[in-house]
Amino acid sequence: MIKRTWLALVILGILFSGTFRASALDFSVGGFGSYFDADEGGDAYGGGALVRMGIFNWLAVDGRASYLELSDSDFSVVPLEAAATFRLPLLKQTLVPYGGVGVGYYLYDEDNDFVEVDDGVGFFPVLGLEFRFGKEKQWAVFGEARWLFLSTDIESAGDEVLEFDDDDIDGLGVNLGLIYRF
Repeated sequence: MIKRTWLALVILGILFSGTFRASALDFSVGGFGSYFDADEGGDAYGGGALVRMGIFNWLAVDGRASYLELSDSDFSVVPLEAAATFRLPLLKQTLVPYGGVGVGYYLYDEDNDFVEVDDGVGFFPVLGLEFRFGKEKQWAVFGEARWLFLSTDIESAGDEVLEFDDDDIDGLGVNLGLIYRF
């Protein structure tokens, strides 16, 4: 069984070796503004930074860190996320639609003494479009939409304050940003 697995990996490596760019890996950094409409948490606004590694011409992996302030409460959240996106470069790599999935760890900060929200793990599908420009198409603007699946535990300083012990913070998020490719 192990020999077959290694053989399959070698064959796949040979088949996909032609999809590597001439410079092998593609490295990018960027920043973005965020809007998130949480079902039960209200609207959130913020921004963040990303680091992207293009592995193949059609596959990239992102690491992201951001900060979101929930407008309807005294809470803020720091998402630490990773996403894998499948990309389809079009028009001489000027337009790049993409789709993928991601997972994140969400750190909560509450500004009150009555409610404590536990950090949690969530996941999301993402769809986006990147427009590249510049002499070597090293700059890009992007827009993406994603649906976050996230549930968290809530603890109360007094039972009279809260009538529930968990909260679904699922919702639609939108990011708009700028990327520089090395």
